[in-house]
Amino acid sequence: MAHATKTFWTQAEALEFITERQKNNNSGEILYLFSFESQPEGKRRYQVADIDVFIHEYYQLPASQRHTYEIIIDKKPSKLYFDLEYDINANPKLNGPKLTTNFIQV
Repeated sequence: MAHATKTFWTQAEALEFITERQKNNNSGEILYLFSFESQPEGKRRYQVADIDVFIHEYYQLPASQRHTYEIIIDKKPSKLYFDLEYDINANPKLNGPKLTTNFIQV
């Protein structure tokens, strides 16, 4: 089966596509759902893709347009990620690596 990628204007259509594709999936293909804003309209679009296709297409975008979010699908295994950020100028005395270590230990 070829690597899948398809873009939709609604999340419901994208989820329906994934459901139908997975029903007939004998290859073990895993599909992901991503959301991004369409330029210049600012409307959301939804991309269904396997991870290799998504990564390839993502890195073809200019860095300024890489604002994409994975949509977690109900009852589908997923990994938990944390994006730890703080303003260095506003917090010059903070030790970022130490804070990260403390967070992981908790």
